[in-house]
Amino acid sequence: PELFATMQPRVTFCVAQKGHIIAVNGKERGKLFVPGEGWYKLGITAPANSPSVVASDGGNSFSGEYAVAYRYVDKFGNVSNLSPIADVTVAKDSKFTYTLNKTDEKRVTKIQVFRSTVDQRATLYKACEINVTSGTGTVNVTETLSDEALLKSDALPLYYSDGRPCANSHTPPPEKASVVVTFGDYHFYSVFTDNDKKNAIYYSNQGEPESVPEHNSVYIGLSPDIDDRINAIVPWGMGLYVFTVSACYRLVWASDPYVDLTVKQV
Repeated sequence: PELFATMQPRVTFCVAQKGHIIAVNGKERGKLFVPGEGWYKLGITAPANSPSVVASDGGNSFSGEYAVAYRYVDKFGNVSNLSPIADVTVAKDSKFTYTLNKTDEKRVTKIQVFRSTVDQRATLYKACEINVTSGTGTVNVTETLSDEALLKSDALPLYYSDGRPCANSHTPPPEKASVVVTFGDYHFYSVFTDNDKKNAIYYSNQGEPESVPEHNSVYIGLSPDIDDRINAIVPWGMGLYVFTVSACYRLVWASDPYVDLTVKQV
């Protein structure tokens, strides 16, 4: 981690979990301060490439097609999105050898490999997990699980029943947010210097301040033709208040902002 991070010009801060602190400034990717360690990039970048998969004799597979992907895990238990999926066709009783790319993000300490059961790709299952150090290059790992054993492992659906991404819901917070606040076990990012997001508010997954998927967003204000950008967001009482150039809005929800978020002009 960086010991003495520099962020310019104005920086806003927000407490995250475990005593960590999030810092954003509207100019770059935000940072996470961990007491006693230093500064990390906010969120975990997913692997850019799919795994290389070699099938050979000596395993317990069926004959058919399997889907394989992997993701990073950091020292605090946070995860990245999955890598692109690799599809591999194997013979019966094959084992799988994976070649995985490491990452230079120093907070990452593990790589998890997920594989489907034969001839389906809606849900992947954790096939193995290895410890890694940060850096460049690749690591190799072999596993021989049968589909029956794989089904007893951690399941990771690619999508929720309503169509939202599930496995890939751990996108780092969007860059160029200049304000972050916490409210109701969610973290909200807004007041973007990027003009395309001038009316946008992004919110994290519940209890995961650094996981902010694209679908966790709401756009507030007047017509896009009017410069009614968001200037501030303020958690207060039972609502999150949003101030644009011309108006004030209150955001409230009962269970999940994605499901029942209500926006009212006040």
